[in-house]
Amino acid sequence: RVALLRWEQLGDVVVTLPALAAARAAWPGTHVTLIVRPELVAWLQDAGVADTVIGLQPPWQAWRPGNWIRLLRLARRFDLAFDFLGDPRNILCARLLARHAVGYAVRGGGFLLSRVAAYRPDLPIAQQHLRLLEVAAPTPAHLPVSPRCRAAAAQLLPATVGDFVVLHPGAGQPSKAWPHWQALALHLGGGAACVLTGTRAEAPQTAALAAALRRNGHRVWDLAGRTGLPALVGILGRARWVLAPDTGVIHLARALGTPTLALFGPVNPEVWGYAEPRHRSLVAPQSCSFCAQRRCPRRQDPGRCLAAIPAPAVVNALRELV
Repeated sequence: RVALLRWEQLGDVVVTLPALAAARAAWPGTHVTLIVRPELVAWLQDAGVADTVIGLQPPWQAWRPGNWIRLLRLARRFDLAFDFLGDPRNILCARLLARHAVGYAVRGGGFLLSRVAAYRPDLPIAQQHLRLLEVAAPTPAHLPVSPRCRAAAAQLLPATVGDFVVLHPGAGQPSKAWPHWQALALHLGGGAACVLTGTRAEAPQTAALAAALRRNGHRVWDLAGRTGLPALVGILGRARWVLAPDTGVIHLARALGTPTLALFGPVNPEVWGYAEPRHRSLVAPQSCSFCAQRRCPRRQDPGRCLAAIPAPAVVNALRELV
């Protein structure tokens, strides 16, 4: 009985899926459980990525008694637990869950691990996680789009939408925001049908982009704030390509087999990006690149690194991609 502990955001979970698939392939007959945030459980269960998917809020983020009770009920249920973050609190939980725990000790807590894996920051993060399992890195199989996800997407998209592309202008933090989306509408040729995704808070941004796209002859469906995770999976799985900043949407689209172009700034694309025939990362290196800060340390809004990527360069990269 093996548990994989991944309590972070959507993108963090998605880049762990190749390691999860490798674990299932390496140990036939092993019952593999994935422990994630509750809001991700339904989709991951539908995708069939693990034998069991358990939703559990990190206890230190929600100090409700129920979270601790659920965690304690899982104590010693597993033979082996993997932690992919290296946070001592995660490591402590992994050791509570299983008789043996494996992970990184980059932030301390290595004495709690049965085996400490060397962390290689020079490797792409998905490959790093594969090394944690000490198995050969296979080409990750594409995640399936379940009937539930297809149906959720169909409820939001008309049958006449046909071939479409996905633009996801929102970013998880201010330093990852790309400022040239409306300029992109001017350069994006071909009258493509465009589906815009994002959170409810990002709706003003997608509305402005939708207006710019329509002025330039594009058909647009603005779905910001309307897509739960199943619908998002169904939409990304049908798209011709996906353009977004460095967000979980990029990792999810790649896992579904949809071509992606990711726009990078404060985060190193050699670690979190892709350089593959169907998946590209675009970056304009600066003297201050890869600061990994939530807000630009130079107090520029947007940050210089994203502002230095012009819309024509993005369009050229998309043409090469497809």
